This record gives sequence, C-alpha cells and structure tokens, in this order.
Amino acid sequence: MSPPPRRTTPVVDVMEPRTLLSTGVPLLSGHALQVVVHEVRSIVGTLARTGNTSRASAALTRLSSRIPSGPQELAPTWRGELAFYRPGTPGSGMATETRIIGDLYRYVRGGSESAGGSQVTAPVSTTQPTSNPGTVGAGATGATGDSGVPTPAQSLDSVSIQNTTGLDLRVTVYLRVAQVQQPWITEIIPAGSPIVDFNFGSATGAFMTMNVSMANDSQTPPPFLNVALDQPISGYDGTLFTISLFSGYFSITPG
Repeated sequence: MSPPPRRTTPVVDVMEPRTLLSTGVPLLSGHALQVVVHEVRSIVGTLARTGNTSRASAALTRLSSRIPSGPQELAPTWRGELAFYRPGTPGSGMATETRIIGDLYRYVRGGSESAGGSQVTAPVSTTQPTSNPGTVGAGATGATGDSGVPTPAQSLDSVSIQNTTGLDLRVTVYLRVAQVQQPWITEIIPAGSPIVDFNFGSATGAFMTMNVSMANDSQTPPPFLNVALDQPISGYDGTLFTISLFSGYFSITPG
C-alpha cells in the first residue's frame, strides 16, 4: 500500500512592483506616447474654452498616471505650466500646450531624470535655405543669406527648426536677452526643407520665443505667435523643435 501523498503548503514570494526607469529606453511606446499627446491637446483645448485651470490640473494629474512615476515626477511640472496660462490672451493656450507636450517628451526620453532633464536632440544640419535667405535683426549675429554676416559655429544660443507641415513658413526666433532691442532671426522654411539652424552665435543662456506664419501671409492656418521654446538645463545648444499641424493649427514640439 502506497503512502498517502504528502500535503505541502505552497509558498508565494510577493514581489513589490517596480518600474525600471532607464535613460536609454523610452518609458512609453510610440503609439502610447501619441495617445497621451492627443489627450493633452484635448485637455488644453477644454482649458482654452472654459478657462478652468483647476479642472485642467486634475485632468493632467489623472493623465500622468498612465506614465511610469508620472503622478510623482511629471504631474507637478504639468501643473506648474498652468500658472503661465493667461485666459483671453491670444496664443496662450497653444503656448501652454507646447510647454506641456515638451515636458512630456523630455520626461519620456529622459526616464527617471524627470521632465526637467536634458533633452535628447536629433542631429542637426548646418545648411541654410539658399533660395530664401534669412534675415537677422536688432544686432543679432546669427546666420543670414545676403547680409554678409558669416555663419558662426553652433552656439549655446541656437536652436534647430524642422518644418513637417508641407507648407512654406516664415519663422522668427527671438533671443529674450535683457536689453531694449532683442536679437531676432527670420527664415523662410519651404515645405520639404532640411532642418534649419537659428544660431545667434552667443552664449547668454537667455530663453527664446518663436513666431510661425505662412510665408505668403495667408491667415490659414492662423499665425502662432510668441511661443516659448522650452530650454534644457544645459541650454539650447542646437535643440531641435518640430513644427507640425494639428486640427488646422500650428503645433511646436521638441524633437
């Protein structure tokens, strides 16, 4: 007669769930990232209609829960961006959207270094459009077509712009230094143009803003004015910004 089976008690090791944050691996897949971007735009669109920042803050906090460590590390940054929203000010809603999406891209690409970390930038081209030379104003030392000012080496006060709209655009970047006449650079960026440098040839570390409009002065899409370009901790230093179209409006995102 065989002995009765030995009764054992299973032992289960309870593992504490952890999220591994790596600076080399994005926290979200490309599809998941685009879903979050779409939700951000919806939240900011509602904010622009209602002016209710409390509602937008709560919605952004809920949305951040879809991202590893988002409620702890990303949501506070998003809520802080809402303090710069100015109801009734043209372009304020789009500027807020741009900053929030920029925070998202940097956080996702930077992992646990949070939304304030250094931005990953794509390789940039030093080729300027030859058919539509740019214009440098108010004492700027950036690149220009026929002015005779040489193109300086990449500087801290420089950004790179990519036009993915399929439209010919007029883009002006301002260097917001503490002086009455602030330097600016204007370029016509045709559809299909390579990445274009806006290089002031200096190292002030000042913030930059950008205006985007149709090169033919059409008001469709409407001009996107005084857009703050998010500055990485290490300075712009050629940081890439992409201009795209969303629902008939210009959108500017890092990378």
